[in-house]
Amino acid sequence: MTAFVECGERTYGINWTAMQRSVSQRLALAPGESAVLDPWQHPTYWCVPILVGSYLGSSTAAVHRDTADFLSGCAIRHLMFKRARSIGARVGESGDSEVFRAIAAAYKGCQIGAPAAFEAQFSAKCQPWMILLGIGTRSIAAEVGDQHPDFQAAMTAIVLVYSLLQLVDDWHDRDDDHNREHWNMWADATAVEPLTVVEPLLRGSRAAAVRLRPHLLRRALASQLHDTAEELSEIVTQVGAHG
Repeated sequence: MTAFVECGERTYGINWTAMQRSVSQRLALAPGESAVLDPWQHPTYWCVPILVGSYLGSSTAAVHRDTADFLSGCAIRHLMFKRARSIGARVGESGDSEVFRAIAAAYKGCQIGAPAAFEAQFSAKCQPWMILLGIGTRSIAAEVGDQHPDFQAAMTAIVLVYSLLQLVDDWHDRDDDHNREHWNMWADATAVEPLTVVEPLLRGSRAAAVRLRPHLLRRALASQLHDTAEELSEIVTQVGAHG
């Protein structure tokens, strides 16, 4: 976390407090809601634009725009199920209203409905954060080109790691998903189906991270992979014990 903060401040002159204040005003957040913008409590709501921008040597202007948009989108997603009507009304007809509608539509696709293949359900569950990744790298991609090899490599590694994190999130969100009537891979799929994707995703994530140049992005993904692999190992053991 310290290295990430230093990267944001030294490379891009990120003023964490000023950006939190700006996004809080932008979304008209109440004092109790603004904690969601704290980089120390929620570093993943900040990291993608700064790490990807640094990896690609993106301009300060592009990283600042994408960081503010990513943080705003993550806050909307975080508050959506707690204050959906409120946050939706507050973004009004601003650009953030499009983000709200896109995330809301993605979550609607997660609802339990007609039977579908595990792969399709898993893909739908990943859509909310896929939208956020697009928002958080929009200016960076426009600047460097979304087909640039380094951009493609960085995003491939991030998507694979986030896919692994979705496995962990679903495990912890079983009750919440049940209450929201959202499909959950550990509750609504057969016991074996989630297990079949763990090893391929771990292998693919590690390979994608290793292919990145030595950089803070690569170190951050490697650290996240280590922690996620350990937690998934515990989950797989629990599933096996009850299978």
